[in-house]
Amino acid sequence: MIIKKLLLPAILIFSLLIQDVHAQSGLFEKRLAEADSLWKINKVNFAKEVYEQILGGDEIPVEYLSLVNLKLPESHYQLDLYTECVKTISTLRLLPFLPDHHLLKADDLVNRVKGISVADRTVINNDVKTIASIYVSGKRDGDKPGDNTYKTMEEALAAAQTLLKEGDLPEGSVDIIIDCSSYNIKRPIKIGSGLSGTRRNPVIIRSSSPDRKVIISGGVNIKKWKKETNRDKIERLPECARGKFIVADLRRNGIDSIDTLIFGGFSSQRAARVLNSRFNSLPVPEFFYDGKPQLMSRWPNTRDTLVSLANFRNSKVLRWTEETDLWLHGYWKYMWADAYEKVGSVSVEDTVISP
Repeated sequence: MIIKKLLLPAILIFSLLIQDVHAQSGLFEKRLAEADSLWKINKVNFAKEVYEQILGGDEIPVEYLSLVNLKLPESHYQLDLYTECVKTISTLRLLPFLPDHHLLKADDLVNRVKGISVADRTVINNDVKTIASIYVSGKRDGDKPGDNTYKTMEEALAAAQTLLKEGDLPEGSVDIIIDCSSYNIKRPIKIGSGLSGTRRNPVIIRSSSPDRKVIISGGVNIKKWKKETNRDKIERLPECARGKFIVADLRRNGIDSIDTLIFGGFSSQRAARVLNSRFNSLPVPEFFYDGKPQLMSRWPNTRDTLVSLANFRNSKVLRWTEETDLWLHGYWKYMWADAYEKVGSVSVEDTVISP
């Protein structure tokens, strides 16, 4: 009987502790969402202040610690507070748990503060003597390459590998020089161990001069477009988009096929089931216009929204009933881990979406 009397208060205290932890977690997430919302409406300075208040307040849940410590230096960078940005990143690196993707973002921020762009991160030592120069012209089959000049990257790589195999080379680099402004590839370029080079004879792939950047692209220019005239497709668009809809036949633009879109995410195992991949996410084809990647058609178009799929009612859904490749993107389990789910069906009667 005494045990029961002692046990009941213990259970009550434990229950109150759990409720308090949940309440603190809910308050923290509310504050974090407040800061993120300020950022979305370009009030970055106010968002920074909220991030600082969060970090200076009560204990942060461990699963959010690196996230908040990363958001603060990102806000510093946006506000041109570069010294504060680097200082905060130094604090971030001292965390007991720092996910790899957060570390990559931190390194990227430091590089941007230093003025190092994505295309300039490999520094070539100018003191290295060049003992062989092999050129890639990127010219078409009808052109005649000269000495040490090849039409394709594969041919140039093979020539470099043959040279390295010969051995007894003087100290210096073997340079593969891409002598064109852009080089287009239709298949992956494989660089094996035979082209790794050595400390004595490094292999360097570069442009003809530091001032002349080269784009190696696996993309295809889509030049043949036409205005869409299919009424069914046009009617699926919002009124503001009708009349501005153009389409391209990929085959007429030299693209025989593209891979099926397979989206994944943190909590999705779809990619593993379909392709026996150990990754939950796979790369997908991208469309670029004027050098900028374009977003896929989606709703809402420029922001996130909170919806309940069990009670979702919206007339927009009626335009999607015939779509066979419709996806949902959201945070279905954890508020920090997104995932994609393919739509199974859309009900015409009650506009309900079924994953």
